[in-house]
Amino acid sequence: MAKLALERKNANLLQVQGLDKQITEMQAEQQKLEDTEKRLSTKVEEFKSKKEVIKAQYSAAEAQVRIKENVTGISEEMTDVGMAMSRAEDKTEKMKAKAQALDEMIDSGVLTDYTLTSSTTGSDNDIEGELQKMTVKSSVEEELAKLKAANAKKKKNQPEGQEEQNKEESRVEEEEQPVVAE
Repeated sequence: MAKLALERKNANLLQVQGLDKQITEMQAEQQKLEDTEKRLSTKVEEFKSKKEVIKAQYSAAEAQVRIKENVTGISEEMTDVGMAMSRAEDKTEKMKAKAQALDEMIDSGVLTDYTLTSSTTGSDNDIEGELQKMTVKSSVEEELAKLKAANAKKKKNQPEGQEEQNKEESRVEEEEQPVVAE
């Protein structure tokens, strides 16, 4: 009975330690996410500003093209080809920027690259579980040995008539202890 109680105590202690570790990790992750949010907010603001500048530059360039086309008499076909090239370049630049942003988010931990996760993580958890079981078992055995030693010392200090009664109680207690599956 005492062994079972000690096992439960140690299992609960390990669980509390695991939860404390998880809390610490979650707090660190939260701080990391908050820092990333601040960084991304700043980048979004920079992007908006840059976007407005590019819009203004685009409008100015477009006006220059119209003026030069009107002055030189270039047809709209050439304008369409130039615009198509410009759109293709813009799309390419946007895709490059998006790919770079995703890489940065993966590197900073905001996004998870599931292609890099290992299939061995399950076996790591199994190993950790076995180690925890062994730790609990050894600490239970140590505490049980201490209790037996204390009980033996207590019996040694009692009068002789009392020893026979304690032996009988001890034998009954050992028979009542449940068998723990290993």
